[in-house]
Amino acid sequence: MPMQKSVAVARTQEKVTREEGLLWLKEKEKRLLADCAGANRFLSEGIQAPDDKAHRTDPGDSANVLYVSALSREDHSLQLSRALHKVQQVIRWIQDGSLEEDDYGACRECGDIIPRGRLEIFPETFQCTPCKAREEKIKLAGKKR
Repeated sequence: MPMQKSVAVARTQEKVTREEGLLWLKEKEKRLLADCAGANRFLSEGIQAPDDKAHRTDPGDSANVLYVSALSREDHSLQLSRALHKVQQVIRWIQDGSLEEDDYGACRECGDIIPRGRLEIFPETFQCTPCKAREEKIKLAGKKR
């Protein structure tokens, strides 16, 4: 029953226009470009070992920390690059007319309006929160097998 109430509320919300979304997308693109540049600069400068006694006494631990740090930094850089690509792709779809007015701000799964607050944070999304949560739950269940 609570699910039906939230769906009814979502249907009464005002849909975000592509133009509003484009502004949010361009703001997010600027932030991601700056973050990517910072991450790339960080990776290119090399990685310093943490300066604590545990790592100074055991060179194996220090090497392990460096390896994990390098992997997590590269992973972070890759995640930023993927997010930037997705944002830029949606910008292109809006600008070249591939994304119709009715498509932006509507969930591709259930068709409900995606709340304004969600689109302000994730302007590149095409899923409402309940549908995204369902997708993540299915992905998580698949990884446990």
